[in-house]
Amino acid sequence: NETGRTDYILNNYPVKQITRVNIVVEVTETVTRGTTQDGRDALAHQPVKEILEVKQGGTTYVRNKDWQKIGNYIDWNIPGGSEPASGTSYTVKYRYTYTMQTSEFSVVEKGINGEKFHFLRLTSTSHIPVVDTDIDVDYDYYLARKDLILMDRNGEVSILEGIPAKVNKANTPINSDVTLLVIGSVLALPNSTDIHIVNEYTTRLTQAELYNLKRRIDDLEVSIAMTDLDREAID
Repeated sequence: NETGRTDYILNNYPVKQITRVNIVVEVTETVTRGTTQDGRDALAHQPVKEILEVKQGGTTYVRNKDWQKIGNYIDWNIPGGSEPASGTSYTVKYRYTYTMQTSEFSVVEKGINGEKFHFLRLTSTSHIPVVDTDIDVDYDYYLARKDLILMDRNGEVSILEGIPAKVNKANTPINSDVTLLVIGSVLALPNSTDIHIVNEYTTRLTQAELYNLKRRIDDLEVSIAMTDLDREAID
């Protein structure tokens, strides 16, 4: 988190929905010392991440000398330590992890160098993350998929589905059925009706076309052999 910043880029695109956003918030709270000597006082905002300062008037209580943090409590059970009098008030400055409400954030789309990205936008004015702390985001995003288009000997078309992945990591599945002919493949883009088609250009040849192809290959082999002999004679 940075001062004044509200938009944070998400690593995956496109985003379907954000399910959870956790930020670190800093507060100063007035706490009433409990009636038990060397006891514990609970803090209102939980879970407590870090306690920064404990004061009463002009007295600042020292960590691990007067008090210690145990879970979400200030624990005064330290031999020889000082503590506020029972029933008196003191202030605690601390940081805690806050789970934001859905009304406090949104997803926005931006273009950077011609490429689209989704950003987390924090809209809350009452819960501001502490500078230089992490923001934890749980979210769902869409994946791409590459499928093979196959045909059997009867002309029936079938689809061999690939494994969903990011666009740049979507791999074409391998056809292990030798009785099926690969016609092509399609790349289904995430959260889109657009597809990219790769045609295998599979073509059926007649017997005459196969004969002509064989003759051309034979002629090519003869030409290559004669060229090799000419080169040898020149050498």
